Amino acid sequence: MAERTDPPAFRYPVQQTLDLHTFSPSEAASLIDDYLRAAADKGYSEVVIVHGKGTGKLRRRVHGVLSTHPMVAGFREAEPWRGGWGATVVAIAMPEEAGAGKGGSKGAVGPRRGKRPPLRIRSAQWALGAAAGAALGWLLWHALE
Repeated sequence: MAERTDPPAFRYPVQQTLDLHTFSPSEAASLIDDYLRAAADKGYSEVVIVHGKGTGKLRRRVHGVLSTHPMVAGFREAEPWRGGWGATVVAIAMPEEAGAGKGGSKGAVGPRRGKRPPLRIRSAQWALGAAAGAALGWLLWHALE
């Protein structure tokens, strides 16, 4: 009798957006961990996690995972053109920052614990880019009305 072999696993390309609509809240923690590691390996400093608006259960689970994850420098609600409160923008900590984030602030959303880590130039650039992106999104939104 021939030996049974499983088909090879299909690998999805890592993109800057992770859509969790087809996953249950119980699957979110391990999926987010794997995704953040793959996104950091790919060199992304910012990603968007789409959790949907719904009842908010998946959103709360995602924010809970992000607030304690060592690779997260901060996170916030996405701009309207990126999904609004149905998506979360995540700043990925650079490898030298990943260990420093333990016990510190995780960003605009999430609990504060202890002292805030020193502001790094990358964090300032991320905040400036987020503000510029929000302004551009607002202009485009109102221009199309």
